[in-house]
Amino acid sequence: MEKAESSKFHKKIIYILGSIIGLLILYLWFGGIFYGDIYSDNAINSFRAIGWFDRLLGGQSAPVDWFGYVPGWALLSFHDAPPLVFFIQHIFFVFFGPFLFAARLPFILAGLVSAFLIFYFLKKIFNPKIAILAALIFSINSYAVWAALAGYLEGIEQLFIVLTFFFFFLFLQSNYKAKYLYLWSGFLALSLMSKYTSLFLLVPPFVFAVLEGKQIFKKVGYKKIIAAGIIFFAIISPVIIYNLNVYKTRGHFDAALSSMVGMHPKDFIIISGRKADFNLWGNFHSTISTIFDNNSYPFALVMMFSFAWLVIKITRRKNTKFDLYLAVNVASFFLLFSFFGGGTRFVSIITPLASIALGLALYDWFNLAKENRFGKIIVPLYASLAIAILIFEMFYAFNTNVLRKPVGSGNAAHSSNRIKNYGFNQLENYIRENIITRLPPKQSPRSIADLNFSDEDFAGRNVIIFDDRINWFAQYWYFQKYLNYYRLPVISTSYLSADGPALKIKDLLEASGKDLYYIYPLKEEVMDEMRKKDNNIASIGMGLADELNALKVPYDVVKNLDGAEIFKIYKVSQNHLGAQLPSDWFR
Repeated sequence: MEKAESSKFHKKIIYILGSIIGLLILYLWFGGIFYGDIYSDNAINSFRAIGWFDRLLGGQSAPVDWFGYVPGWALLSFHDAPPLVFFIQHIFFVFFGPFLFAARLPFILAGLVSAFLIFYFLKKIFNPKIAILAALIFSINSYAVWAALAGYLEGIEQLFIVLTFFFFFLFLQSNYKAKYLYLWSGFLALSLMSKYTSLFLLVPPFVFAVLEGKQIFKKVGYKKIIAAGIIFFAIISPVIIYNLNVYKTRGHFDAALSSMVGMHPKDFIIISGRKADFNLWGNFHSTISTIFDNNSYPFALVMMFSFAWLVIKITRRKNTKFDLYLAVNVASFFLLFSFFGGGTRFVSIITPLASIALGLALYDWFNLAKENRFGKIIVPLYASLAIAILIFEMFYAFNTNVLRKPVGSGNAAHSSNRIKNYGFNQLENYIRENIITRLPPKQSPRSIADLNFSDEDFAGRNVIIFDDRINWFAQYWYFQKYLNYYRLPVISTSYLSADGPALKIKDLLEASGKDLYYIYPLKEEVMDEMRKKDNNIASIGMGLADELNALKVPYDVVKNLDGAEIFKIYKVSQNHLGAQLPSDWFR
């Protein structure tokens, strides 16, 4: 009776602890969703996903720039990346609107689904203990959480990497059942449709085709292999059709593929310098450094040990088939990035494989500790150390991705690659609450002509002018989306330039019949590194602010979450028409 009650008590404790850990994990993944701004490639990707329209200025041209309109084939992909992540984001924007929540939610969900899939497949292949351990490791991994909150393509790509990885192993394990081959080929295509860095997934099938080719062909047959190939090419066909047409009309591929094959087209002059280099050791070392820069040191170190453990087991011939398969995938990943190099966002796709490797290693080491003759001493020490490392990684993850003001020094207690809050999100809140309180129906431009605006677009609407020195990436997400997709008068100071349209404040106020707002940056951290050095751009932005100050135009100040003053929002009313100032902006 006492044993039964004790068992019930322990189950209750485990259930309570599991619930607490589960809630902490959910808070870890969702807690930072509204904190950080969008100010890099994630901004221009989200911007284009809203209206499924591919156009960026500043040295990157797209089909709409080449032809003046969007050809049908150009709707299949984008000039600098394959289309799948854009499509997934587009669906979320359709349901939730062009807001920060919708921009980040698909990446967070992709991360949590990846954790579940790791658990599901490892339980199927091994046992619940390994499955829970690996899924837990991924769920508390700071780098995995960062990849989701950052909202780069890799955050969703890694979901399809997980599916591709497991389905090919199930094909090998199941005595070559065709259904797993078909699923593998489909998800491999979806991985590549997310981002081309999934190319490393092509190496393991070739390795195992060499090792087990006779059995595979004998069991599966050519027809089923061809069917798998058809599935792959059918799914990836949008990218193939897009690139064939780009090559036919422009003599190169999309920007990402061009850089991988050594092309440097003028159409992508600003990014055409990207290419593979053969500094293999330097790139390999950089990849390892990136892993350490985005995880707590103890966690990153034990992760490296787990990779080494795979090698040790294989060399001692004590490995399982899964160990060999995992090792080949990890080696293929490092091989890819040894050739191409990789920044923080690119290397983040290692997190699922690393979590699986570490989960297996911790389980193996625990069993070795139990079998040791000093097991009664070693097991508690080992368990305490492992738990301490995982708890510290979870603290590191919260410190990096959730807490507004992280505790301790950078790299030691949190990653320096935090997603920062500069004040852009607070600026957008101000705009939505005070200037653009309701969005008109959305349009999806299909030609350059669709981007032209007239007095009708200004009539009865507040006008926003933003200083063109503001971060170029952030401009697209926080400003350009209103002009491109909702035909709202939101323009940069470049429209006031004598070298541009040379618009007048007076004319804008008259066409609008309402107020004009000027967004002026107060801190260099929200300015673009290149644009703030352009004297012409700077003179217009600062000159307009000086004249508004001379007119004593009222303004509000937008602060970031730390309370620092980041933007001034001047409100120019109809009363300022005809103001007598040296410039003719008001006359």
